[in-house]
Amino acid sequence: MFKSVTMLVLGIAAAPLLHAQEANAPSTPYAAGQGSFGFEYVDAYDHGDWDGPAGSNSGNLRYLTYRLNASYFVADRWEVRASLPYIESQFSGNAFQRQFAHPVISCLTPQGPTPACRPDILDDGNYHGTFQDWTAGLRYHFDYAGIQFAPGFDLVVPSHNYQYYATSVGERNTKFGIGVEASHQFDFSNFFYQAYYEYYFNTPHIGYNNNYNSMGFNIGYFFSPQLSAKFITDLKVGNGITDQEIGGPPALTPIWLNHDRIRLQDHGIIGGAIDYVFANKFDLQTAIEHAVWGRSNGDLKYALDVQLTRRF
Repeated sequence: MFKSVTMLVLGIAAAPLLHAQEANAPSTPYAAGQGSFGFEYVDAYDHGDWDGPAGSNSGNLRYLTYRLNASYFVADRWEVRASLPYIESQFSGNAFQRQFAHPVISCLTPQGPTPACRPDILDDGNYHGTFQDWTAGLRYHFDYAGIQFAPGFDLVVPSHNYQYYATSVGERNTKFGIGVEASHQFDFSNFFYQAYYEYYFNTPHIGYNNNYNSMGFNIGYFFSPQLSAKFITDLKVGNGITDQEIGGPPALTPIWLNHDRIRLQDHGIIGGAIDYVFANKFDLQTAIEHAVWGRSNGDLKYALDVQLTRRF
């Protein structure tokens, strides 16, 4: 099942922080005591898989994400970030597609179900929601040759022992990412770009490496100091096993029971966003995205992302 909605949200969430510095820069950039907090809503819809056993006939997935984001400069140039999402997920499909519905294994061990296990169906067509993973990060901001850089790291920790099997809200993996963000407005021009790269060390399961690269490049234009638009790209490429190696339909084997945690889930996503700064403190961003490539991942038809951020 598709879990890369998490990375999609993270990829979009970085953009307003970079944009805010350019569109409405404080008198002393990166000064201690500055920060922001905001709320984000994402509606993401998958129809089938890119290369799974049944392709587009494997059912529909819907994810609704409600995310709290915050950042604070604890010292000049040093920014701390934190976020926590609440995610609702739903699986739906016709009679053929429902054969790919996953049973919930309440008596699950890493090697499989315990004897006399009685699975229940979680992919029942209803929404199931819970909090997902805490994300905490640190960035160091500096300028070089007119480019704003922010190297740093992120630590992602599950908020609790939530269900990771079936149409769950996530993989329940602890991971550590290290990377860099960059942004620049071209001289004597209203054009700007934003870029980021991060490598994630993921928790291995049943002997499989699931580390991955996350990167993106956005190019935009300021219509005014308050209004801008940009073209968005988001790419995830990493390690893991393919859908062909996983097999299907659902079987109670160690690989299948952990497949969402060790699956490749690579994707290439494009989209667009509009940013509007108002009252000198608030940033409203609306973005729409669509997957144009994937490998052993759900086929993202659209993701609508709306964020409201207040800076102080």
